[in-house]
Amino acid sequence: MFRSVIRFTAFVLLLCSTVGFAPIKQERDSEECKPSDMIAIGKTTRRQIVEECGLPLNTRYAGNFVIYEYHDKSEQVGKGIGLSVLGGLAGGIPLHLLAGNYNKESIYYMDISSGVVQDFCYHDYKDRKGHDASESLVLQAASEIDCGKVDEGIGMLKQAISLNPKNHRAYNTLAWILAELDVDAKMSLTYALTAVKLFPESPYNNGTLGLAYLKNNDQEKARRYLQLALKQFEMYAPHDQKAINHDTAYLTHLLSTGK
Repeated sequence: MFRSVIRFTAFVLLLCSTVGFAPIKQERDSEECKPSDMIAIGKTTRRQIVEECGLPLNTRYAGNFVIYEYHDKSEQVGKGIGLSVLGGLAGGIPLHLLAGNYNKESIYYMDISSGVVQDFCYHDYKDRKGHDASESLVLQAASEIDCGKVDEGIGMLKQAISLNPKNHRAYNTLAWILAELDVDAKMSLTYALTAVKLFPESPYNNGTLGLAYLKNNDQEKARRYLQLALKQFEMYAPHDQKAINHDTAYLTHLLSTGK
């Protein structure tokens, strides 16, 4: 039972330099909106996503974000992946709530004030492909680890990081595996710190950092980040009971032992 890597988002954004805007597409019953290379975190806007992808199938307002969700409803895969290694990919809706229902999906996290994209991802669960080579490796690594091939999965996650040093889901997943399976506590902390730096609003990233601190015998910081993760879960993923139970169990242990 692993955790972290959840689903995120995708959209094909056109950064138009010309005057005027394309007509807004209508909401569709089946649209995963795979992103193009034009997407830029910190630059692409909410309007540009709608102009390219149409209205999202689902919109959520949580914490500092407006979250657009696109998914392919044309074929339900009917297979629950559970939390596995993919539990907290982006700090939003947990993978197991969607991976069992859709083949493809995209999620966009936009600042609620400016409407500018802060994070996104695209996942094709059936073919284990993401919006770029790095994200694809994260999905493939999760599958390997679920099958017991831990070393292979760890190698793929390291490669994912080398391909995209800003992929916080790759850092978080690798940190989670190294800490939860007691592979390398010191390196788990290094990767977890980077994941939180890249995307601090993720309850999964902060929960993993709390676990990493615990594995490195820093109970004070472990407690601080596990508590923060649980607060973030209330905003971003209150339905992910498995991840919440996991962090609660570690926090309860810390509090009960007086550490």
